[in-house]
Amino acid sequence: MNTTHALPPPVPPALKSKPKMVPKICGGDYEVANFIENDPTGSGDAARAAKLLLAEIEGVPWINRSCWSSMYPKAKKLLEIDTDRGRVFLPGNGGSIYIDLDHLELAMPEVRSCSDHEAAMRAMCMIAREAMKKANARLAPAGDERIRVRLNNTDGHGNSFGTHLNLLVQRDAFRRMTSGGTVSRFFASFCAATTVLGQGKVGSENERAPVSYQWSQRADFFSSTRIIGEDTQAPNRVVWNTRDESHCDDCDLARLHCIFYDHVFNRAAQLKVWLLQVAAAMEEARVAPVDITLAAPLAAVISWSHDLGLRHKARLLADHRSVTSAEWLAMFLDSVGRFLPELEGIVPESQRMFEMAVNTADLLMRRDYAALSSKLDAFAKLAIIRQTKKAHGLEWDAPPLKVIDQLYGSLDEEEGIIWQLEAAGAMETLVDPGRVAHFMTHPPADTRAAIRSKLLRLVDPADIRRVDWGELVFEADIEDRRRRVLLSFDPLNKIEPGSALDRATSQEDVIAAMNLSPSRPAETPGALVS
Repeated sequence: MNTTHALPPPVPPALKSKPKMVPKICGGDYEVANFIENDPTGSGDAARAAKLLLAEIEGVPWINRSCWSSMYPKAKKLLEIDTDRGRVFLPGNGGSIYIDLDHLELAMPEVRSCSDHEAAMRAMCMIAREAMKKANARLAPAGDERIRVRLNNTDGHGNSFGTHLNLLVQRDAFRRMTSGGTVSRFFASFCAATTVLGQGKVGSENERAPVSYQWSQRADFFSSTRIIGEDTQAPNRVVWNTRDESHCDDCDLARLHCIFYDHVFNRAAQLKVWLLQVAAAMEEARVAPVDITLAAPLAAVISWSHDLGLRHKARLLADHRSVTSAEWLAMFLDSVGRFLPELEGIVPESQRMFEMAVNTADLLMRRDYAALSSKLDAFAKLAIIRQTKKAHGLEWDAPPLKVIDQLYGSLDEEEGIIWQLEAAGAMETLVDPGRVAHFMTHPPADTRAAIRSKLLRLVDPADIRRVDWGELVFEADIEDRRRRVLLSFDPLNKIEPGSALDRATSQEDVIAAMNLSPSRPAETPGALVS
């Protein structure tokens, strides 16, 4: 190959001052596939299934309907976009659940660590499981219809359901990450290398080349021509999303929205969160290892996902070396190891996770499928499918293998293979079930989710006019007048232990804690009264 004209990625100019990093607070959206088994139409009626599930969720609507009517008196009904309907916020943990198109979407409360991320997301799934059981109990007397829910899968009909990871970043770093330049290409390369941490899937879809098995459920459904963009739906779904919705008033902060993932839980779940937290922090510090950017990251998304033997190599842009996905991860971790001391206070649990990541990369490079089958979803699923295939003399396209593929991530504990593996001790688990149970009814104490949860529990739902991730609007009697109050809270806000808000037990206490009087300045930034 002639490389005489190959140029390395541009090197940014020297910085006059040390860039600022912000704590990598993170959230996530878990898409679920829902349908009605034995639906008389034969279609599964996903839209009806989603509505029945949401009806069993106790939460506060994002907007009060009387408030909407006063704003839009001519509107006969609440107008919502197809990708965000019926949204409610959960007083228990501060999370949110809504309908995106025809499927339920679980938006977890903000957390700081990758272990809390997994615990909180599991909690959201347990809330959805309870809703599924209640909805099925209502359906039972009428016949044999039953709602089924699948986590992070593709349904064989052109639909892909995955996990979105949201991350707090500095605005300047966000601009570089979403500019379409070298940094964007690096993060697309990063995503390509993490396909091996997916859920695994039998076969291919979306007109991709035939394959017996691949590491990612979702890889086939990303655009093969565009690295970045705002599209989250097929056929133009992009690897690296540029959606700019900060959910805060601080103009120096931004929310990175990565839609790439399709793991279920356990090691892959924590690794993907921690790895992206670290990569984003490194870019804030202007030390992201762009020298390992791939020449063709979009092609690598498919080729590495389809690489059952973990041997396929993709070419680096800088020096044209070719590396496997495991080798790319190991190279990235070499850079992380040198940066590790800088992560103190920015990315929690980094020493533990660094050691886990190095161990995982080593197992991948050694192709130790047996060891990986108790740690990563895709390898656990592969082991079960291979055993079934051998025991029954099946071909890769046999329907029973696709059934295993689909049931692996079923939310129902009686049929979901992931839950059975965990119960049998065959899958490494990293979170305490007690922590999961706690997050079903309590928010993370170290993020603004605690503020949102407390306000939703103490303020009369009839008085709440609007609620979102970064604000809550309610009406209250203050100084003998009915007034409208806007409380806004940025991602770095939290309830300080021992504060008046921490001690509050009623709506009156909230008003007193916030010092909500038009004649006196509010003690809390973002508190406005009219």
